[in-house]
Amino acid sequence: MGKTLKILVCGKKSIGKTALLEQLVYNNYNINQKYFPTIEDIYVACWEKDKGVKEKIRLYDTKGMENSRDSETINQMRYLFPLVDGIALVFASNDPDSIHCIEKLKTEIEKFNRERRTREPFHFVLIDYTAMVPPTEPSRETVRSDLQSKLKAQCYEIISLEKRDALCKPFIELAQLITQINTKGTISIKKPKVFSSKQ
Repeated sequence: MGKTLKILVCGKKSIGKTALLEQLVYNNYNINQKYFPTIEDIYVACWEKDKGVKEKIRLYDTKGMENSRDSETINQMRYLFPLVDGIALVFASNDPDSIHCIEKLKTEIEKFNRERRTREPFHFVLIDYTAMVPPTEPSRETVRSDLQSKLKAQCYEIISLEKRDALCKPFIELAQLITQINTKGTISIKKPKVFSSKQ
């Protein structure tokens, strides 16, 4: 077993972070299940690389921001910043406030990183997850491409939780960025459940 990779998953409140992680790790998302607001939770997965090397991935599910002016939630999250290797910012391209939230989060995280000057910059991925949010406007490709260039991070669109391969891809890509190994792999959870990054 290699090193444990730590990934922070954050974004706006009720955007679907917990549902996304439940399906990714345990394959037990239920559309009728009621989710209570997360304070903090940790999910553990195992990333199996092509060469047979396994690395543990610890996914930190965090309390969502109320809105882009919610500095209290960011302050509560700050103690996690020095612990993680990468960050998945979850938003919905059909919810403008969720976009403002991830922009604010990325700014604050980079500011924190500059203040510490003790580590390499964080690796980020953007996850456009529109399944949980009633649309205020249509999901737009231009929103994703603008965010991708503005925040300098790869953006992945997830429309449905039923396609676990699509859920797996951003986290494998982030793990590859962190470890600087350009390889494909799989993530297995609780040995009988396996899903692959190959589509």
